[in-house]
Amino acid sequence: MGSALYQYLACICVNLCTIGYGLSVGWYASAFLLYDSDDCPLPSGRVDMDEIAWIGSILGIGGLIGTVAVGWIADRIGRKNSLLAMAVPQIISYLLIVYAQNVYYLYASRFLVGFVGGAVFVVIPMMVAEISEDRIRGTLCTILVLGSTGGVLLGFVAGHFLEYAETPRIALMFPILYIALFSFMPETPYYLMKTNRMEEAEKSLRFYRNISPNAAVSDNKSFEYELSKLKYSYTEMQRKHLDSASNTPLTMSDFFNQPFAIGCIIMVAHEFCGGFTMCSYAGMIFAKSGSKMSPGISSIIVGVIQFIGTYVSSLLIDRLGRKFLMLISFTGTGISHALLATYIYLSSSTDINLEAYQWVPVVSFSAMIFIASCGALPIPYVVISEILPDKIRSVGSTFIFSISWALTFVLVKVFPSLLAMIGLYACIYIFSICCFVTVVYLLIFVPETKGKSLEEILIILKAN
Repeated sequence: MGSALYQYLACICVNLCTIGYGLSVGWYASAFLLYDSDDCPLPSGRVDMDEIAWIGSILGIGGLIGTVAVGWIADRIGRKNSLLAMAVPQIISYLLIVYAQNVYYLYASRFLVGFVGGAVFVVIPMMVAEISEDRIRGTLCTILVLGSTGGVLLGFVAGHFLEYAETPRIALMFPILYIALFSFMPETPYYLMKTNRMEEAEKSLRFYRNISPNAAVSDNKSFEYELSKLKYSYTEMQRKHLDSASNTPLTMSDFFNQPFAIGCIIMVAHEFCGGFTMCSYAGMIFAKSGSKMSPGISSIIVGVIQFIGTYVSSLLIDRLGRKFLMLISFTGTGISHALLATYIYLSSSTDINLEAYQWVPVVSFSAMIFIASCGALPIPYVVISEILPDKIRSVGSTFIFSISWALTFVLVKVFPSLLAMIGLYACIYIFSICCFVTVVYLLIFVPETKGKSLEEILIILKAN
């Protein structure tokens, strides 16, 4: 692993927070069934369906606010400190579940879960882009989604096998372990350089490249090159501060460019591929498609498939490339959606005997989750962290991920209503069409970023 050792270690430590977020998301999916039963653990009694819909969707509101607030804070107090601060709302979210008296405790807990999710999905990609070498940047970025899906799987398993209050108590170990380990990691070299701490920036770069503090710079050509780039960026920043004409605040025109447009569009595609929405209602979709499995077991199966798909993505992203994996993933996801929607339409609206094809719903849904997890779900986060120019990286990432969380809220909230209005098969056909439209866009407008430095990627985009 050599020079990459501490880069991997930092990414694993910071994503303990992401695992805790995913665990909360997965566990709530199992808890919904308990809230809507006579065995509801709340002293106030059973929760109705409208309240359950709000518990599910308020995650998106928390994510939206967390994205905006922490994305802004990350430029003021640093990537490391803003991420460490997220352990506090995560701990509070678990305690609210343990001591919940009524549904409002659950609203608050779920809001804080979303707030933490919004923070980690905007700041962690930013941090990883600033500490990683070009050759492994894609792999390191996918650890974020791998941690999230791994946490979701833990939540599904815990929700099915453990008592209601046991899971949030056990989950408290993740933010505590996160604080204990991530506290020892230095701030990113880029942020330290940006805040005029060049000596600290060099120390940070040495740490993340596993270079001894006493080693001569000239002994390692790769490190020498990276340090020279960092110093050049520092010199340029100083020059711009002295040049009042160049030292201008962000304006709307800074966002009218191809990198920002690509980021917005692939994040919209990430939501409308249907992966997250379908996972949120996996038990219900399995039931309506004719599956005989229990909601708990079907959710665990979905979690396992999603985790394996994300792991496959982490293995292939720096070998096959971002664009290629996204093309294959969106195409396969669209085909899987189309097969599932067609089966549901034929079984619900025609008299065709489909007994010999009862395997289709489980196979097509599982294939959709696996294929989406290989590219459509994790890779947009990687691409966005790579293509945005330095000047708008923080604000641009915040805006793009805000779009994602707003769409999460809308889709999760309206999906049951839309299902009742136009039918499950029509909803899934819409997701399928969106996937194929995305494939066309990727082919025409999105460049490959594998193995390229952030500067090289921006040059390619400017040339286009």
